[in-house]
Amino acid sequence: APRPRDDRPACISHRSLPLTGPSTAGPADSMSSRIQYWNNPDRQLPIFLVLDSSPGGSVMAVYRILKAMESSEAPVHVVVKSFAASMAAAITTLAKESYAYPNAVILHHQISSVMMGQLNLTEQREFHDESERWWARLGTPGAAKMGITTDEFIKRMYAHSSNGDWSEIGEQATDLKWVNQI
Repeated sequence: APRPRDDRPACISHRSLPLTGPSTAGPADSMSSRIQYWNNPDRQLPIFLVLDSSPGGSVMAVYRILKAMESSEAPVHVVVKSFAASMAAAITTLAKESYAYPNAVILHHQISSVMMGQLNLTEQREFHDESERWWARLGTPGAAKMGITTDEFIKRMYAHSSNGDWSEIGEQATDLKWVNQI
């Protein structure tokens, strides 16, 4: 089993970032800054992103967190304590190292959004194209980690529920490669 340090078992340290609630620009900026900050004193000790109960949030905000994780020399480990949905599930699945408590729930679905106001056909097309680009950045790597195509990932989402919300707990999420360890 991977360990944050060779001489000690995995444990959440003081280098942890809690995420409870939706991930918006403010928390994303704070997390990205803390990841960068903790790379300064020690690039060997892991940084833990602890998802207690997160329904997801902004695609752009979560993408900033993922990019900060990716560029971090210190390993960033994601821990799901109870619930990680939508973009929080993407963070979990795309992390190099991730853990879930046995009864934690992880829920994937396609990118979704609410269009406010009246949009003409050109604006709707642009909105759709932008959503497709974000799905390629987040859904495609998630499907690849599972060893399936993006189309198969979507098909399996809708096979589990008519609205496309696919949730699994601990061990099932591990079997699907959404999380590395329980």
